[in-house]
Amino acid sequence: MTIEKKFYSIYWVILFLLFSFSVRAEVVVDDNKKKDKINIKSDKVEYNFKEGEEIAVFTGSVEMKKGDLTVYSDKMQMYSQGKKVIGDDNVKIIVDNEKENRVMTSGYYEYHRDDEYGILKINPKMVIINKKQSSEKNNENKDKKNVKDFKNLTVTSDVMEMFSKEGYSKAIGKVVMEEGDRKAYCDEAIYYEKEDKVVMTGSPRIEQKDNVFNGEKMIFFLNDNRLIIEGKVEGTILEEDKKNKEEKKAGDKIEQ
Repeated sequence: MTIEKKFYSIYWVILFLLFSFSVRAEVVVDDNKKKDKINIKSDKVEYNFKEGEEIAVFTGSVEMKKGDLTVYSDKMQMYSQGKKVIGDDNVKIIVDNEKENRVMTSGYYEYHRDDEYGILKINPKMVIINKKQSSEKNNENKDKKNVKDFKNLTVTSDVMEMFSKEGYSKAIGKVVMEEGDRKAYCDEAIYYEKEDKVVMTGSPRIEQKDNVFNGEKMIFFLNDNRLIIEGKVEGTILEEDKKNKEEKKAGDKIEQ
């Protein structure tokens, strides 16, 4: 074992002795590659050795911060050698930077620091907020006619993955997306941060009021509030006049 590894192990042991029975523990871990620090707070932390690996287990109101990423959970495990973090129960993740804000919730979260890869399981949900558009709407000096209505995009699926290095997030299995009066369904959806767009594949279908469209691929540009449908496009559009007549006819029947 090298001097660095010995020192690192001693460092964790000291933390364990200091914080295992603390009312409120706080640990700072250096990430040498990124020059970012991982700050973790919890009600309690325990340090264990398991199959040659050092594990710190944080419990009770856990909060982990690294850069623009904040993770909350009831329980969190940090593997020092594998550089892996696991969050269990009531997981809430917030990604907040100049361009966009995302809030994710799930029952399980796993994050690999070296690869900057995260995965959410057990009822994952993500809300994407476009900060640029939101600030435009809240700007009193801007002409209200030129400001698009701002609506959050909510996504649910079986599993969600985050690829921070590559700059995108992926929702897999029974994907449902809602934005205002629009609702979309597909097998897989990928959100690209830089382009601020969502690409839907796997029998994508979108509904808006009584209008329905299907295709092989759908691309939704959040910033421009624009949708492109590609490949074997089929749609059903209910004309407004016909719709109003049907609603009026239904209302007359109720009155009689």
